[in-house]
Amino acid sequence: PHGLVHGTALGLGGQLLILGGRTSGQLQDELWRLDPATGAVVALDPLPYAVSDAASAVVDGVGYLFGGEGSGGLLSSIISLTEAV
Repeated sequence: PHGLVHGTALGLGGQLLILGGRTSGQLQDELWRLDPATGAVVALDPLPYAVSDAASAVVDGVGYLFGGEGSGGLLSSIISLTEAV
């Protein structure tokens, strides 16, 4: 619904999740679900903190968001997501 750069995407449970990023230079904690079959975009509960430029992977049905940049600089954290998102 608005411009977003430096976000991270991952496929989980047949859905595409778009996590974090920057809008107008501001870090985002947004989490969006895109249904590839319909093109519908739905806002989900936000991430625990704003992050951009993170890496992502899916292992055994669990999505992981690794590191990135947060409000205090580089992050050394991992956020996990399940299909229940």
